[in-house]
Parts: sequence; C-alpha cells; structure tokens
Amino acid sequence: MQQPNTAQWLYETEWPKRKHGWNKPTAGFVRGQRGQIGKCPLGIAPPQAQAILNRAIPYYGERRPNSHPKRLYAVHDGVVYRAMPTRHGISYHAFPEHHSKFPRSRAGQQLKQQLIDQARQLGCEAGVRQWMNW
Repeated sequence: MQQPNTAQWLYETEWPKRKHGWNKPTAGFVRGQRGQIGKCPLGIAPPQAQAILNRAIPYYGERRPNSHPKRLYAVHDGVVYRAMPTRHGISYHAFPEHHSKFPRSRAGQQLKQQLIDQARQLGCEAGVRQWMNW
C-alpha cells in the first residue's frame, strides 16, 4: 500500500548522461539488450527534476511502509516516470517508465489510480492514459 508523500527525496542526475538521456525534446524509448530503455526529454534541468521527484508517489512493494520506498512514481507532461534509489534512503534517479514494467500487484493498481489523479490535477490525464495504455 502506498503512503502519503511527506518526505522530500534528493534527485541525483545520471552522470554521465548515457543511458536515460538523449537529444529529443520529448520522452521516449529505445530498444536495448534487456528491453525498452526510457529516455528523458532534453532540457529538464535539475531543479525541475527535483520538483517532479518531490511530488512523486512512493511505492514500497513488499517492504514495510517505514522503510525507504523501493520506487517513486511521478507524472510530468503526460509521461509516467519511475525513480529508483541511487543512494539507499537518500537519493533517486528518474526515467520514463514503460507500461510493461509497471507493477501488476494490487498495490500497483492503487498506484495507477493515484497517478491518474495526479495527472488530472496537472492537466495531462489523457496523455498518461495513452502512455500507460489504460
């Protein structure tokens, strides 16, 4: 079950930008050896990435809610982003989430609804529904 986002997590950029960065103004995917790799749009500055991360919804998976989130999910410009820990309990790095990698558990279904609600508040619900094939 998701807990309300009361903490602020530190955004840590991928350096050097090689896996999740590219030169296009929109988010997207490229095929890698292990499947689709999310690519962040060109031009998201670290302060903007930090702001997106601060409104992220924590996902604990099977972990206890008093531990650090396994992942964070947020919406930006109609795209769902997944943030993974870079330094456990301190920082996260985010990238576009491919719909096939989204948790299929009951908690994942609750998370989907929370992301739709967030997208609705941000005015990009249609984009998120299309992005996630909902």
